[in-house]
Amino acid sequence: MTAEILYADLYDKYGDDFNWIMLSFIDRTYTQEAEKEIKDGHFLYGKKLYSIFKCKNNNDVIFVTGNNGKDLYIILHLTYKENQDVSYPKYELLDNIYEVKEYLIKQYENKANC
Repeated sequence: MTAEILYADLYDKYGDDFNWIMLSFIDRTYTQEAEKEIKDGHFLYGKKLYSIFKCKNNNDVIFVTGNNGKDLYIILHLTYKENQDVSYPKYELLDNIYEVKEYLIKQYENKANC
């Protein structure tokens, strides 16, 4: 399953109410912000990130990166601040696109603020 098919499935199911948008790989807006916030010592420091989904309601962005020959998905809460603490920005790892789909469904169905 690709990110595009995943998004199309969820948009078909939930319609305009769906609280995530799909981002273009060539739009580096959120990737550039993540690179500003991630400091040396952070798990994601130096990793090539590609933004794929953005929550409409907050600053959560889902990125994908390579990890030992497979895709690794990251939910990253951008702060739009210069962080000194290497534990920021906070993140959660998802092992595959199916976990991403489960996460997005759970966030939507629980009416979570993403």
